[in-house]
Amino acid sequence: MKTLLLGTAVVVSVLFPTCARCAPAKPALEVLVLGSGGPRPFGRGGSSFIVLLDGTPRILVDAGPGAFLRIGELNLDLDNVDTVLLTHLHIDHSGDLAAFFNARALSADGPIVYRIFGPDGSGQFPKTSRFVDLLVGKGGAFAYQKTFGADESFKVRDLAISLDPRAPKLWMKMA
Repeated sequence: MKTLLLGTAVVVSVLFPTCARCAPAKPALEVLVLGSGGPRPFGRGGSSFIVLLDGTPRILVDAGPGAFLRIGELNLDLDNVDTVLLTHLHIDHSGDLAAFFNARALSADGPIVYRIFGPDGSGQFPKTSRFVDLLVGKGGAFAYQKTFGADESFKVRDLAISLDPRAPKLWMKMA
C-alpha cells in the first residue's frame, strides 16, 4: 500500500507540477473590457477599457456609462491609473469620466496628476481640454470634485484627430 501511495504521488507530481517555473507568465500588457456597448441600453455598458501594465491597472481608455459600476464589481485598484485616453467625446465613451475622477480621488493617498489625451474640438464637440474643464473646472458641472479627496490636477492634451481619410495622419501633424 505504501508503494502504491508513493507511486501515485510521483505520477501526480510529474503530471501536475506545482513549481513556479511551470506557472504561466503574466502578460506585460493586458486590456480589460469594462464595457463594449454603444449608445443603446443593451446591458453591456458603454465603451470603456482599462490597460494593465505588468498586472497593474494604469490607463483608462474611454469612460462610457457603466465603467464606474464595472470598476467596483471587479474591485480594481485605481491607485496607479493616472492616464486617460478618450477616443471621442460621445456620451457612450465619456459619460462616466467624472465618476472615475471621483473614485480615484477618494481612494488616493496623495496628489494626483491626470494626463488626459483626447480629440481637438470639431463641430458640436468641444476640444478635450474644454470638456474636462466643463466637468471639473471652475464653474463646471462637478467643480466640487476638487474640494474633497486627493489634490487633483489635470494635464490635458488636445490631439488633432480627423476621421476624414483625406486628412493628414496624426503623426504627420505632431512632427
